This record gives sequence, structure tokens and C-alpha cells, in this order.
Amino acid sequence: ARVGGNAWSNSYWGALSDDGGATWREFGPKRNAPILRVALGATGPANMVVINSKAPAQFSRDGGKTWNECAGLPKGPEGPWYWGRPLVADTVRAGVFYVAQDNSFYRSEDEGATWQKRGDVPDDWRGALAARAKVAGELWRSAGDKGLFRSLDGGQNWQKIAAIESASLLATGEVTGAFAVFVLGKMGGQNGLFRSLDEGKNWQKIENAQGFTPGDEPNCMTLSGNGDGAVFIGTNGRGVFVGRPAFLPNE
Repeated sequence: ARVGGNAWSNSYWGALSDDGGATWREFGPKRNAPILRVALGATGPANMVVINSKAPAQFSRDGGKTWNECAGLPKGPEGPWYWGRPLVADTVRAGVFYVAQDNSFYRSEDEGATWQKRGDVPDDWRGALAARAKVAGELWRSAGDKGLFRSLDGGQNWQKIAAIESASLLATGEVTGAFAVFVLGKMGGQNGLFRSLDEGKNWQKIENAQGFTPGDEPNCMTLSGNGDGAVFIGTNGRGVFVGRPAFLPNE
């Protein structure tokens, strides 16, 4: 799923693809304010939640045909120049969604209809929330200079990853079967792109000669979904970069 639009005409919409992005179909009515983020429930695109700019979040149970306001969440941040990723769905539990916003953490267990504050977790303007694939309730949170955090109980409790001094961007996924966490931030006094293949216990700096530093203004990062370890970084004016591992685990 993706959301976007045309800021000049104040027209915003979302779209779904079920063939890897080759073709798309729009969902829901067009809106006159930015839709900032979208998440699909664990059971598929019938259940979705969207975060809207300066407006209440909404949920759908029919693939985006109709929408209702979420109860218990603050209004979304101001868009369109917002780079945070505050919204994810649990990858195993149907109807469970999470939001980290304004230093607070929220959870819904009824397909996004109602939300309860479950605790506190630090925020950052590029802060990302990530849910581990195939594991219920495991979440990761990057929070800029406040660091990197992990929860194993659906956001009820958070543990700070001590080795990471700052974490501006975050991506999680698999590298040939191993769970991987990628962080763009600072470790040991050095800025860079770091990877852990053992749930945050050990980290390796994986930049090449071109390097990535906060001065390059990267705004988003994601990991390939096919397990090959490719990581993609979108920048503010420098295009999209992709890096692939020179070696793979167990080789």
C-alpha cells in the first residue's frame, strides 16, 4: 500500500498493489489534506489504518471503500514534509496496530477502531517504528539522539539498545534467514550505517567508500522483502541508494 498525492491541487489518495508494485488500484475517496502513513493488518488489505495530517487517524475494514475515525489517538503530525514512521501493524496478530507519537505509545486490538495508551517511548522527527516479521509483539523504535529501543510485549515495556548512541533511521527484516536490524545513526562516536544480525547484541558498520552521514539528509530507509539483505535509503535531493551485502551469513 502507498499514500501520496498532489500538494499543488490539494488532492491526496492511497493505492494498493497485489503484484509487487507492477499495477495499482486506488482506495477510498480523494482527500484535501495529506495522508501521511498507511498500515495493512496482518490478515491483508481488507483492514487498514491511515495517519492523516493534522486530523484524526482512520481505519477501514473493507479494503478502503469506507473509513471511520479512530478513537483514542492524537491528531496526526503536520504534512506533507513529515518524515517519521509512527504507524505499524503487528505482523502476526490480526487487527492489532501500533502508533508511537508525541513520546507516547498506543495500541489497538480491534482493527484500529479504539486505541489505548500503553506507555511512553521517545520520539524524533524522523523516528521510525518497525514490527518484526513473523513474531507477535516484537517492536523496534528509533528516536534520534535518544537512541534505539526494543519491545517484546507489544510496546508495554521498552529496552534501550546500549550500543547505539543515536538512531535517525531504522529498518528491520531478514538477511538469508537471519533477523537483521539496520540503523543509520551513531555508535562508538562514529556516524554511519550499522547492521546487527543477532537482535542488537553486536553491530557492524557496513558503509562503502561513498558513505552515509546525517549531512546527506537521508529521510527514509527500508529493507528488501526477499531476504537478500539489500537496504534502500531515500535522500532529500540525492536520489535513492541501494546497498547489498558483500558477504552473507554462514558463508
